[in-house]
Amino acid sequence: MSKNSFHNLDQLKVLNLEINSIVEIEQDSFDSLRSSHQISLNNNKIRRLPINLFKNCSSLNNIFLSKNLFKNPKDALDFGLDLKDDNVLDKISRIDLSYNLIDSFEGFTFKCPNVDILLLENNKIKNITTN
Repeated sequence: MSKNSFHNLDQLKVLNLEINSIVEIEQDSFDSLRSSHQISLNNNKIRRLPINLFKNCSSLNNIFLSKNLFKNPKDALDFGLDLKDDNVLDKISRIDLSYNLIDSFEGFTFKCPNVDILLLENNKIKNITTN
C-alpha cells in the first residue's frame, strides 16, 4: 500500500481493509486520515507496521489488527520514541491483536493510557512477566 493511497480522504471516519492480502504498508500511508476514528486491518498478512504509522490519526479510537502475522506487539504498535503528539495515544481505547502469532511482550510497553479493551486471545503467549 503506497503512501498516497488515501491522500485526499481527510474526512474519512472509518477505514476498513479487512480480508485482503496486504503484506506491507508504507510509512506515512495514513497521514491524511486525521478524522478517522477506526482503522481495521484484520485478516491480512502483515508482519510489521511502520513506526509512527498512526502519528497523524488524531481522532483514532480503535485499531483492529487481528488475524495477521505479528509475533510481538511492537511489530504492530511501535509508536516510536519520537512521537510528540501524546493526544494521538490518549484517544486510543480499543486494540485488537487477537489471532496473531504473539508469544512475548519482551521489550514492549503499551503507551496508550486510555485503552479499555485490549484483545489478545488466540495467540501463542506463554508467559507474562513484570520488569
